[in-house]
Amino acid sequence: MSTIDPARAAAPLFLIGFMAAGKTSVGRALAAASGRRFVDLDDVIAQAGAPVAELVARDLAEFRRREAAALADVIAGARDAPIIATGGGAAGHADNLARMRAAGCVVALGVDLAEAERRAAVEQAA
Repeated sequence: MSTIDPARAAAPLFLIGFMAAGKTSVGRALAAASGRRFVDLDDVIAQAGAPVAELVARDLAEFRRREAAALADVIAGARDAPIIATGGGAAGHADNLARMRAAGCVVALGVDLAEAERRAAVEQAA
């Protein structure tokens, strides 16, 4: 049986994984169950201008730059150990994963490809 390091328990929890892996759904549920604040990194990026899908379609490099900057801002302001859902590709770009690991605990969610496709189709239809 493993124990939880108290320092890690009081640190941000980052949810990473493929698009439609359930990062936002799991993050909201964990936040509600634990009383922690929930942050969706895509929402943070969208607040600074264009919707994420529009920004990605227009300029992927600019989106990745904004994503890294938003992540850095969220980490810098994370005094209350939030649960943070990242975008599907956030962990694979720049030094984002290293930043997350240095700041808190990183949990990778997995999803079956067929299920991810089904969820993404439902999301786009909504």
